[in-house]
Amino acid sequence: MANPKNYEITGHNISVTLGTLVFTCTSVTPPGASAGDQIDISTNQTATQREYAPADLSEPSEMTLTCVYRVEDTNAALALIAAGGGQTLTMVFGTCGNRSTAATITSTTAYLKSYEPSELTTNEMPTASVTVGLNTFTASGGAKVS
Repeated sequence: MANPKNYEITGHNISVTLGTLVFTCTSVTPPGASAGDQIDISTNQTATQREYAPADLSEPSEMTLTCVYRVEDTNAALALIAAGGGQTLTMVFGTCGNRSTAATITSTTAYLKSYEPSELTTNEMPTASVTVGLNTFTASGGAKVS
């Protein structure tokens, strides 16, 4: 497994771990949240315009990342896909100029949705596209969620 503390490899101070698999990322899109579609609350008493209320339940969006492709991670990725939900996801944003303590996004209901290696090309680092689904997640320590 790659060392998550070796930020020179990743180019940024972020590490992502899903289950036992540590991803050395070249790009990351953290999970976001959506309130979904508005609810039509119009009735037969509504006279001039339809009436709407905001949705009550939020829905987390998928997390995507591009990571260094390591053939030795393939079996771990296949096992995570087969295991389904309930995996622990930890995304750590290390300290930086405006954050003196690390910030994290965590989920205990994550699942590996896809792990797709890119084309292996001469003079280019091999990468894989990863999609992680989440049922719930929390952010702490100043981590920003879209």
